[in-house]
Amino acid sequence: MINYDFHLDKTSRKYICPHCHRKTFVLYLDSQNKILSPEVGKCDRLDKCNYHYPPRQFFEEHLSLSPRVHKEIRTFPQKTTVPLPSFIPREYVENTLSAYNQNSLYRFLAHAFRKVLQKKHIDEVVSDYMLGTAKMYGGSPVFWQIDRLGRAHTGKIMGYDDTGHRIKNPHPLMQWAHTALKDRLDGDFTLSQTFYGAHRPRADNTVYWLFESEKTALITALALKCCGEAEYRRFIPIAAGGCEGFNPTPEAMSNRNHRIQLLKGQRLVLFPDNGKYEHWKLRAGLAKRFCKSVKVSTILEPQIHRTYYPKVPVNPSDDLGDIILGYLEAGLDVTELVTFY
Repeated sequence: MINYDFHLDKTSRKYICPHCHRKTFVLYLDSQNKILSPEVGKCDRLDKCNYHYPPRQFFEEHLSLSPRVHKEIRTFPQKTTVPLPSFIPREYVENTLSAYNQNSLYRFLAHAFRKVLQKKHIDEVVSDYMLGTAKMYGGSPVFWQIDRLGRAHTGKIMGYDDTGHRIKNPHPLMQWAHTALKDRLDGDFTLSQTFYGAHRPRADNTVYWLFESEKTALITALALKCCGEAEYRRFIPIAAGGCEGFNPTPEAMSNRNHRIQLLKGQRLVLFPDNGKYEHWKLRAGLAKRFCKSVKVSTILEPQIHRTYYPKVPVNPSDDLGDIILGYLEAGLDVTELVTFY
């Protein structure tokens, strides 16, 4: 049997709840006050959330991880067949790689970077990231998820206004490409996501910069383009499509079809949104068993990153993309900003 000698953290430390996404999640600690896992805990919003993932359930789902087995457990989980991922035909992707004058996000980014990059260099970055254009929502970007073999897993069609902000009223405008194309795809579609930007060529010295937002990965790539080709080719911004898009669980790391396989044996820098540093720091701890190196950027954490801090205001939930745009608007040097990651 397993000894469940764990207790909820009695300090004031709180983390992002995976259910209600508030900073109200209390983690379980072992007898030496070490964190069991960033997933195992309880939300203290008892009346509105009450999410609870206890150690017992964690070990039942991750038997091979437990160091606290008092005697050998002679039951083995039954092997299950993981369905193979589906892919979108290449021609559907290529049909979207044009009409950028109708693409609301492209127009915004071209205007924002007009003083620091030539149009041909902006177009090179947009081409490298295979940004698509959809007629949906009046001309919206398609963030295609292409893997290193050039296969399109899906795409995110997202509505943006002329100021570069997502359209969220009366509701967020977003559609999956495989859903929009369901009448033209054969059979049932098995979705298996990959990171946005995963298809970009990498070299021995490549460092992946992981963000939540696809838009931010694209903005950061444009900023790196300002630094020169060497930096642009070495540092590759990619996006998880949200905080939960990067969750290096043992199941993910052992699944050869999972998107995290891109990062196996690679150098990785995580760029949390403002307020998510501790949450991503825990994820980084798990990823260190899988990646060559993992660092969590502290550029939005003034109490930690004392060497350099952005010269524009940092608002709650801002990310590096917001700060880069702030630099451009203020006429500041974006190459200085991305150097101090």
